[in-house]
Amino acid sequence: MQIMLSIIISSYQPDYFAALEKNIAETCGIPYEIVKIDNPGLMGICEAYNKGAEKAKFENLLFLHEDVKFDTKDWGHILVEFLANEEVGCVGIAGSQVKTKFPIAWWDMNEHMLLNLNQVTSNNEIINYRINNTINQAILIDGVFIGVRKEVWNDVKFDEKRIKGFHGYDIDFSARTSLRKKNFIINKILLTHFSEGKIDKKWFIDIINIYKSINTSITVPKVRAYSNVEVIEKHLRYYSHFKLNYKEKFLIFFSFYKSTDFSLMDNLRIFKLFKFYATKR
Repeated sequence: MQIMLSIIISSYQPDYFAALEKNIAETCGIPYEIVKIDNPGLMGICEAYNKGAEKAKFENLLFLHEDVKFDTKDWGHILVEFLANEEVGCVGIAGSQVKTKFPIAWWDMNEHMLLNLNQVTSNNEIINYRINNTINQAILIDGVFIGVRKEVWNDVKFDEKRIKGFHGYDIDFSARTSLRKKNFIINKILLTHFSEGKIDKKWFIDIINIYKSINTSITVPKVRAYSNVEVIEKHLRYYSHFKLNYKEKFLIFFSFYKSTDFSLMDNLRIFKLFKFYATKR
């Protein structure tokens, strides 16, 4: 088994990178290289990650945000041993067991959300999110930490032609990987993440475009998915949150909605919900 690791970082914050570089040296526990892609807005993260993976010397890859530190010693052993299983696709520390047909954030999926993370808030408080107490199969992996073998990355790759920015690349990559291999959230590696994610209208539009290309629900076997109506209501709430106009709401909603997917009663409920959120300011 190859116990070496290529750590790929799209970097634009020198202070964070320097601190992480030192932290990795103190905690990784196995031979590694850091493939730094300097990226102060020069390219989308998909392009940066693909460039990094192409340069990587080792079979085991870790795509990592630079605004983190590892709290677990010898975490490199844990990751590489897990990736040695040929059935494994992506390995992460945050994500969801469900990808819905209608676009919503993976953290909206409450009972199917998996986390093993210390999050530093804007008030400099640290919140410990350790929702999963074991290793769980997942569909969506958050981009803060994505471990994968090079052969798997080579089969899937980050979609740099379609995704030019910094939103949704992780959803797209992990969802497509889950159609070939099994993704997992592991509970034996703990990170501290120093910045909170920000969602805005651009994020929502990017997620919509990504979901259009993977226009299906994907669920871990034996996991009960959300009801369709529940997902649709979560989706519709974003219309008000981001103050979409009526035309935007109409075009987005009917690009995903098909009446034949639902019962008569559910269709009635869905139209009432759409009417409410379509007219709500």
